[in-house]
Amino acid sequence: MRVLPAIFLTVLISASPAHSGGDSAAADATERGRSLARILDVLLLPTREEAGMERTLLFLLDPTDSLRTADFATEFESALKRNADKLEDTRIAVARVGDKAGPVCPPTADFTLAAKAAARIVSSPVKSIHNVYYEVRRMVGALSGTRGKRIVLVTLENGDAEDDLEATVNALRRAGVRLTVVAREAYLSDTYWISSATRAPRGLTLRGGEAGFVEVPWGWLFQQAVANQTVPSGFATFGLTRIAAATGGRVFLFYPPSSSGHRCAIYGSCPFCNNDHAPTNRSYQSHRLRALAPYSGSRREAMAAAGKDPYFSAVLIAWGKAARAGLLRSRPSVKRAGSGLRAEKRQIGNGANLTGSLSFSSHAKKADKLAVIAGRLAADLETAMGLAKEAGGSRRYQAVADYTRVMLLLTRVNLLALAAFCREEGPVMLGRRGREVLPPEAPYYPGDPNFVGIGISSMSLCHGIGFFREMHLPGGAPFKQELAILDTQLDGYLSRNEHSPFALAVYQSGIARFLLTVRGKYVPPPPRRRPDSETDETATERPTRAGGGGDSSGGPASGGD
Repeated sequence: MRVLPAIFLTVLISASPAHSGGDSAAADATERGRSLARILDVLLLPTREEAGMERTLLFLLDPTDSLRTADFATEFESALKRNADKLEDTRIAVARVGDKAGPVCPPTADFTLAAKAAARIVSSPVKSIHNVYYEVRRMVGALSGTRGKRIVLVTLENGDAEDDLEATVNALRRAGVRLTVVAREAYLSDTYWISSATRAPRGLTLRGGEAGFVEVPWGWLFQQAVANQTVPSGFATFGLTRIAAATGGRVFLFYPPSSSGHRCAIYGSCPFCNNDHAPTNRSYQSHRLRALAPYSGSRREAMAAAGKDPYFSAVLIAWGKAARAGLLRSRPSVKRAGSGLRAEKRQIGNGANLTGSLSFSSHAKKADKLAVIAGRLAADLETAMGLAKEAGGSRRYQAVADYTRVMLLLTRVNLLALAAFCREEGPVMLGRRGREVLPPEAPYYPGDPNFVGIGISSMSLCHGIGFFREMHLPGGAPFKQELAILDTQLDGYLSRNEHSPFALAVYQSGIARFLLTVRGKYVPPPPRRRPDSETDETATERPTRAGGGGDSSGGPASGGD
């Protein structure tokens, strides 16, 4: 066993078990895989405790284009008609996010008015980022004087733009208002806003992911897709789950219909198929999601729980060392502060530059050195995970640590692939080393191109490692042996995490393949135009995000049992 630093052992042994994912309110408060019609039926009908009581339901609609394309207005009207005879003691109100005038339709027993109000709201979508938490607090006052108060927040885009979650929780609790949310699934420990150039509206912080902070290391070398931004988590954005769970409400995850099928890789193509297969092991299982559920207390409580978890302590140490070595371009999102954790301001680092020139010898030596570091960190983390298991860490952070270890091993393989390319294929492609060209093979590059660096393509792990062991790859037998080791490690990892976001995150990673890049031609940008009017600094348009992660051909990724 490799000897770990004394401080590392002290942290692991002294740490008490963190909040278990299996007992998390995030799992208890989340309903997955329901159609919009079914969601509305459940929301409209009184619960057993509400039977015979007066109720007021205020539907707060976030008028994004996704709400229109989901045909919410039609579904809402149909649900009101379908359940009208069971809503004698219910009053319906409808409000629009961003409408300062108050509810578009005040509480009424005339459900036709409520349906028409919803139709008007949905028919006029906007692209701006909205602060739905402020709107929830504002609507608390609109329910003053009513009984059986509940707000139903319907937001399929926003929820990641926060101002003050705990102020929202306190306002709802003081007024005795239960909040229920209809939302989309968040991505796994999402890092999009950390590296995005999008400016947050004034007074807001843009946060993604289902957890209170980014728990999963991201930005690994030679990976074209960041799994944290493409893999569905099985839960809503943390802020939405927090305010719903804290007030006794629920989160209903709605999956808009999609015509796209399975894709082995988010970016690039698969070397083994035409994306024409439908893998059965990509769907999520409810019991796996429950075991891996994030903490849904306050963000401060979530960090305190993580700070006590021995698995996450091991992840922080490995993440920090990997970041300093340049194995990934992210820094740990939190750091130690006494016995707890606090958010780290600088979360973006710099990965090692191994492809910016044609210095093959230098790149190969650096890649070999980093491969040794990656292997050592993976071994140290494996030892630390054994200690954490004895200490009783949470299942969620065990999965985070397991994922980090596998990505270290995968990065090691990719570094060895780069070293082999720099010693074998690269010099041949550049003409520094001759090769015999036999018909019908043609030269790598026609003409006399101006090579400037090394390019990367990622071959997805969707089909596992076995196929790569049959391919002709640089590195020969030693590299195939490294692939065999990774294959064994990946099999064990998948057996522990299959049918969960952590398995899909590895499937969407890949083995790197390298080629030479050619200097492109400069095309001047079009002339800038003066805007007709000044833009509103408080309104920021939401960018379109690529990726998705789930297999829509067989339903949502987290819809299976």
